[in-house]
Amino acid sequence: MSVHRGSSDSDVSTHSSKDSADKEEAKDAEHKPIIPMGIMAVAGVVILIIVAVVACGIPLGWFGETTTKRSSSVTDILDFEPFNYSNKRLPKDVRPVKYDLKLKVYLPAYVNVPENKILTFEGDVEITAKVLASVHYVVLHMDRLSLDEEKTEILLDGRTVPLNSTTFISDIGIFYLREVISANQELKIKLKYTGKVITETDRGLYSITYRGRDFKSKITGVVTELEAVYARRVVPCFDESDLKAEWTITVIHPEGTTALSNGKEISIEKEPGTSWITSRFDKTPVMSTYLMAIAIGEFDYVEGRTAAGVRIRSWATPGEINAAPYSVNIGVKCLDFFENYTGIKYPLPKLDMVAFNAFGAMENWGLLTFRPNSLLYSELFSPLISKYKVATTVAHEISHQWFGNLVTMKWWDELWLNEGFAEYMSYISLEKVTRGANRLKDYIATEVMESALIRDRSEWRSLNPEVKDPGDFVRTFTTLYYDKGTSFIAMVAALIGEENFNEGLKHYLTKFSYGNTRSTDLWESLETTKFTARGPDGNPLNLKAFASPWTTQVGFPIVTVHALNSSTFEITQFSNREDKDGKPMEDDSLKQRTQWDIPIWYQIDDQSVKLTWLSKDKPLHISANTEKAILVVNADRHGYYRQNYEKNGWQKIIKQLAENHKIYSPRTRSAMIADAFEAAYKKLIDYSIALDTLQYLKYEEEYLPWSTAMQKLESMSEMGDFFKGREGSTSYKDYVMNLLKPVYKRSFFEDVAIQSNEEDYILESNLQMTIITMYCQVGADDCIAEYTKLFKNEVLAKCKQGELASACVERIPGPLRAKTYCYGVKKLGSEAYEKVFEMALIEGEKGNRMEYKNLKYGLACHENQKKIKRFLRSAVEEESFADVTEIFKSVGKNHNADVLFTFLRENWEQIYGRFQNNSKELYAVVEAGLSRTHTKSDIRKIENFVKDHKEASKIKAFSRRIRNIENHMAWKDRNYEPLIAYFKAHS
Repeated sequence: MSVHRGSSDSDVSTHSSKDSADKEEAKDAEHKPIIPMGIMAVAGVVILIIVAVVACGIPLGWFGETTTKRSSSVTDILDFEPFNYSNKRLPKDVRPVKYDLKLKVYLPAYVNVPENKILTFEGDVEITAKVLASVHYVVLHMDRLSLDEEKTEILLDGRTVPLNSTTFISDIGIFYLREVISANQELKIKLKYTGKVITETDRGLYSITYRGRDFKSKITGVVTELEAVYARRVVPCFDESDLKAEWTITVIHPEGTTALSNGKEISIEKEPGTSWITSRFDKTPVMSTYLMAIAIGEFDYVEGRTAAGVRIRSWATPGEINAAPYSVNIGVKCLDFFENYTGIKYPLPKLDMVAFNAFGAMENWGLLTFRPNSLLYSELFSPLISKYKVATTVAHEISHQWFGNLVTMKWWDELWLNEGFAEYMSYISLEKVTRGANRLKDYIATEVMESALIRDRSEWRSLNPEVKDPGDFVRTFTTLYYDKGTSFIAMVAALIGEENFNEGLKHYLTKFSYGNTRSTDLWESLETTKFTARGPDGNPLNLKAFASPWTTQVGFPIVTVHALNSSTFEITQFSNREDKDGKPMEDDSLKQRTQWDIPIWYQIDDQSVKLTWLSKDKPLHISANTEKAILVVNADRHGYYRQNYEKNGWQKIIKQLAENHKIYSPRTRSAMIADAFEAAYKKLIDYSIALDTLQYLKYEEEYLPWSTAMQKLESMSEMGDFFKGREGSTSYKDYVMNLLKPVYKRSFFEDVAIQSNEEDYILESNLQMTIITMYCQVGADDCIAEYTKLFKNEVLAKCKQGELASACVERIPGPLRAKTYCYGVKKLGSEAYEKVFEMALIEGEKGNRMEYKNLKYGLACHENQKKIKRFLRSAVEEESFADVTEIFKSVGKNHNADVLFTFLRENWEQIYGRFQNNSKELYAVVEAGLSRTHTKSDIRKIENFVKDHKEASKIKAFSRRIRNIENHMAWKDRNYEPLIAYFKAHS
């Protein structure tokens, strides 16, 4: 007998171990999984109804929450307390020790199988489990699986333990036993089951379509994505992060495909007389269920080895494998670094990295999965930012092999322990393996922290949210947990000193290897070191007490400096959720007063940076030894907070920047610019002051301040809608052009081409590309002319009809290639557009995927709405989910406002049909589709659209965009005219 059930929380069914015909419907599944015998009069009627229903072929559960089939001995179990699943957690009286899993996956086009078996799988699992306390049931997670109950077996000391009944509630199965199993015994749970491969819109074992070796045929493969609660969709298991066990995995897959898993392959054998391959893998370390991984497809690989002999392979589909070597190189260096840094050897003999994931990178132990653009880099085809992205993503996932896999957070409410550390350590590792050339620790203080602070001003999330249902948590997960967690960890490291921090981490990893932790375990490990840091009370710093407000409270502090006289300053704090008078903001639903003990790194004039404390309950006073001193707080930006000054304080800083900006570090200068613009956004200072912090930039030679300045100007132009042809947009463009002209050089194009592949020049190349990109974006003729010249000389003149772009434009450097296509299409008319369109078709069919993306980016730059709609329609029909999102974003960046929103409305049924089960990508597509909406008329259109499409009301991107438009309109009402006046005065 085979029973199938869905994943709805209301689905509850109970079955006896015998094939009895008795069935009845319960009213309350979770609290009464078995109906008492005292209501047999009612039950008898229900039984007759359900028997009739089943006879007619209607599924169990169709009429209500519970369907039950009982044995004649059901009274045996009534002496025992039924299991209550109301808190969504498994009982802790049975723990897994190891899993032995065999999985057979039916892929299309390889093996002759019945159509109803295509994209399904058959599973056979034996779970060894330790009984910790007396039990009369075993509870496992299982979701969207059909269990063969006749072959379900639970063994104790080699004998079968008789089952009384099996109950399914939501996503668990409860196996009620006819005897009590006492503690300190070992059970074996044997289960056979089937399941369906999910499309790439959802997590579990899902399918991916890609091009085969002939570049024409589309092939389907499968890969797992199991974080946080989706292992239960592949195998019945104890699917919670702290229920760790070993896994031994066997995969049966079609001939012509390669199977990968966590362990190293120990045998690959063809089944005699069939077209099936059996791949057996070595056992894994003890690990959480969400780290179990399988991938099946047509892959090639590039290989390297670490100093300790660990085999590292980067796998990709045949058309992309040439872009894999860079990731192997970075992977080898990072794995060597982490082994040396932690003193703990990587516990597997191999590490596979596969560019075969629709959801982003995943740190499965021994088998890392990536989106192709996060693992593959080619100096011939890739923009410069791709190299940085590949390096940081590979480092992040390898970092997880220690921070997350070896030591795992106990529950999902402290996911930042996994993600924050992996992100932080990715930058630390790359800083070391590139010999400091990338200065990637500076990125934490600028790019990462700034991203977190911007998100944290509106998302109202703490690092330690309450998590009752991990599935809901994952669906609402944002990068704030990565970036804020990273920023907080960096602040702690700066506070106690890097050497002490490193020593404490080694203690933490060693003590809790193969285990689970709470954040208190981390603080205790760090406190075993000999750090000398003092807390706000002058006593040795209590890390647990210090950390609690930063991890449990929402938001962050804004630190304000008041000059009491020419040499004495008072420093106070208020929350970003409050106005400057300490009153909650109108949009703050929490209405809670929050304060922090804040480490204040400060610099007076050109003196060295010092550390003191601002207590949560009183102001801080700092005295300078000189008259007319300039005090800067959060110097070097170690602290997770914003700085603000009175008008005179900002003016003194601005004057100092103009006279000698180098007395402040690049990190400090970057933070000054960022915090000035955020203070203006919060109405604490005028925008004229924030813009004045940019006047010195003509002398700036460092990437970080320039990057921050360009981000803030771009954000301001978005709020002011300065690119939509409004009156005054010319003034904005002239202002930015005037700011950049002194530092822009034609030689940047040549320099980027030469330097982009040299690690020692990555910051210089990033600076050059930042300036080129913004300078061209505001319409600088001399900049655009360089791109159009490249397009004419290297594309139109050299690429013949039917020729692959990847073969004929090799003289255009990778970092410049996408923009070359863009400006060619935008400025050179229909001939250029049709040329790029033709090249994209050919490249997509039989060429290089990266070059194909460059060409698609170029097509997004066209300003003809009819052609853009044609382009978008093709993308929605044919491209992967991630690529559709990127294409929508590319069109949005090129300010095709009306066409994007119009296309979204006109093609909603098709878009929603493709993306409805992938909430993350659907949100991203809608967000991109609305990105250029700015007016009251747009708000009315959005509201009417949501009203007419009920499913749209559940997608928060619509309501969030309405709020953003309203905020932007209010912002424009306050700031537009003064800003235009400023731009005109400084153009």
